Amino acid sequence: MWALVGIERAVHAGVLPQDVTRHLFGLRATVVLDRLYVLWFHVLSLFVVWQSFRAPSPSRTRALLALALAYTLLGNVGAVLLSSGGPPYCDELVGGPYPYREHATYLAGIPGLYATEMQESIWRWLQTGIYVPFGSISAMPSMHVAAATVVALACWERDRRLAWRVGST
Repeated sequence: MWALVGIERAVHAGVLPQDVTRHLFGLRATVVLDRLYVLWFHVLSLFVVWQSFRAPSPSRTRALLALALAYTLLGNVGAVLLSSGGPPYCDELVGGPYPYREHATYLAGIPGLYATEMQESIWRWLQTGIYVPFGSISAMPSMHVAAATVVALACWERDRRLAWRVGST
């Protein structure tokens, strides 16, 4: 874990990238990014509905199968093989010096931020042993990236302009 933090700092000139972006773009950008993050779950849900109700075709089958395989192989098998908690849970899972404390404190100080509320809920579910679909902790492999890639590729195949619109949300 600490090796990854070291690599992250080395790649970004000795600082964590979220510290740079926070200072450059400020509170408004943080809130906008938070809302876009939440919007993504709606986009993904609409994508599944759209694909499910499209006329049967090879592209529809490919999109739904790719998404199902991504969640099965990456979200389950990959998550077990590459178990990791990511920055929000680093303090609880690893202990020791917490390199993300400054950023976590900044985010905790913003009322109504959905990302921190979700992180707290997921951690609470994990501690109580309550099963919640899609409420797992795994930073690697990234299901956000995998699902976004499947959606973008399916939209690109359908209409390249659509892929750019979906990709910008």
